Amino acid sequence: MSMRSTLSLLLLLCLAPLLPSAAPGAGSPDYAQNNAHPLPAATTANSSSPDCTDLSSSTGAMYPSCWDSLQMNQWMFNWNFTTKTCEQGEIWSTCFLRLAYGSAGFDCSTLGSLNCSAPRLGGPVTDAHVFYGAFNIYAINTYFTTWESALYALKSQPAIAQLAQILGADGLPPLTTSSLLAATVSNYGLDAAADQALVSILPSGRRATRLDTDVTYYSTQLAALLGQLLGALSGDFLNGEYLVLADHGQMMAYTGESLQRLEASLAGAVVESVTALENDP
Repeated sequence: MSMRSTLSLLLLLCLAPLLPSAAPGAGSPDYAQNNAHPLPAATTANSSSPDCTDLSSSTGAMYPSCWDSLQMNQWMFNWNFTTKTCEQGEIWSTCFLRLAYGSAGFDCSTLGSLNCSAPRLGGPVTDAHVFYGAFNIYAINTYFTTWESALYALKSQPAIAQLAQILGADGLPPLTTSSLLAATVSNYGLDAAADQALVSILPSGRRATRLDTDVTYYSTQLAALLGQLLGALSGDFLNGEYLVLADHGQMMAYTGESLQRLEASLAGAVVESVTALENDP
């Protein structure tokens, strides 16, 4: 975990109050699956105080600002520390979704999972904290999966190769999968907040894996790193990375609008100098 993730976790551990924790509600799931990578649109109305508890299909809406209004960081900490209903060997995110949707089989811990679904307005999830917790588990998976698909696109390869060439020009320090993914996300991503959050949790120093440059394409290595990160944050709440990504509702604000836009960005003009790159982790 990066220094930012560690500091965020320690700060929240110190500040998180023990709030009353309602167990995620039960109900029969009836949600669209994310194999097509859609993210339900979050509302960015000008209202200074949206009603975060209205989840009805007729008048309800999803607001990124509700993450802060509902004090979701503290609520999620409390849920993870106090829930006694997870099954032996069950990871926290799968446990959360099972209790939220009222049945087993939901899993957002792997890239492109066909069993990863978002709660919908007017659905069985009626508790606002549970709704926003589950939605962000789904939104993070969709964000990572969209990036994975874009990285594998054939028309993305020249941009990625160009970045690798720029970063590895002097050979010092050795090029890593983290530094190449950070450069790719920073230069071609569509949402600064979400992309900076992803870059902040990339392994650094001795934890970073050296990039194998004796290959034609780097996509497999970058996608594997994304998969490892997603599995880690979905499986271990205490590594702090779920909250780093979900904080301030930034993943809800990311519409990811589609994979086509991200692929188009990667297929655009390549970076011409190392000075254009963000600081590498």
